[in-house]
Amino acid sequence: YVRLVQWPFGQSVTLTESGSKGLKPGDSHKLTCTASGFTFGDYWMSWIRKAPGKGLEWVASIQYWAGNTKQYSQAVQGRFTISRDNSENKLYLHMSNVKAEGTAMYYCASDTQVRFVLDHCDGAFDYWGKGTRVTVSSDAKQPAVEIRLPSDADLTNSDFATLLCLISDFAPSDVLVRWEFNGTSVSDALCFNSPAFHSASKLTYALHSSLRLPKSRWWDGSYSCVVTHESSDEPLSATVEHVFGEQATPTKPPHPHVFL
Repeated sequence: YVRLVQWPFGQSVTLTESGSKGLKPGDSHKLTCTASGFTFGDYWMSWIRKAPGKGLEWVASIQYWAGNTKQYSQAVQGRFTISRDNSENKLYLHMSNVKAEGTAMYYCASDTQVRFVLDHCDGAFDYWGKGTRVTVSSDAKQPAVEIRLPSDADLTNSDFATLLCLISDFAPSDVLVRWEFNGTSVSDALCFNSPAFHSASKLTYALHSSLRLPKSRWWDGSYSCVVTHESSDEPLSATVEHVFGEQATPTKPPHPHVFL
């Protein structure tokens, strides 16, 4: 995320958070905020969060330069640690023993001073990042897996065809996806997996994986999207057959590992 604001002397300030993650209660995790456009070490830095359906909540603040003074909300005292690296223009939030109520968007913010008693966080800090999401859930939810076939137009008018695998409604966010042809893994060079997208309303995740095949590899056989997730002891999969119909290459690959 890049938020453009005007700092003194016309400099553009950016605050970019990273570390989006699905966690279980008791897990540990670290959030990072990278700053630019101002002398990072000269300013107090803070973390604020917003849980679903709730207002902004101040989490922690750290003094400029050495950062010897640190302040924490009671909700995270003893479990979270704020730190900074002025040489890298980075702010950190080390989270340990996370709880379900830690599910929120986490924002870094900067100001020339800090206010530890905050009625309205949005009025206390001048410069904000867009935020990074943390989801804490004790319940692993099994993903739904579905394959979408290439369109007739793609098969008729294109030298490439794309199979799309939709993986949806799962939690936590960590998932492995691979493609198989007749039970043999397909080369990663032919596949693309999107990042996991978060659904705020369901507190679940979704992503898609695509398998892009040149016409020379439109072989007749079974194509499977195979998903590994902690919600299931066995991999989950969706399989389609005879994808290319009359457009299929008549000669099957002599060795399945030609895909590898």
